Amino acid sequence: MIVFHPLSFPSLSSLLFALPSGIMSAIDMYATVEKVKGSQGEDRVLVTLNGKFLPHVEQRVENNVQAPVVEEGGLKKTTR
Repeated sequence: MIVFHPLSFPSLSSLLFALPSGIMSAIDMYATVEKVKGSQGEDRVLVTLNGKFLPHVEQRVENNVQAPVVEEGGLKKTTR
């Protein structure tokens, strides 16, 4: 059984350093595990995470798609 916590401190700090302008999505993410030989001939484990990169997007109130809702006499209507 393999247990990997993607938000552990070393992996999180590595991701933030390598990708400061976005995050990796865990939706439709693939993970591969391989046994490889190290530089001194020892057995090592290589874990590869392949996920979609999502760039950081600042969300602002003035860029909302839906207009604010105003209540008049118990009825709701948009202002646009």
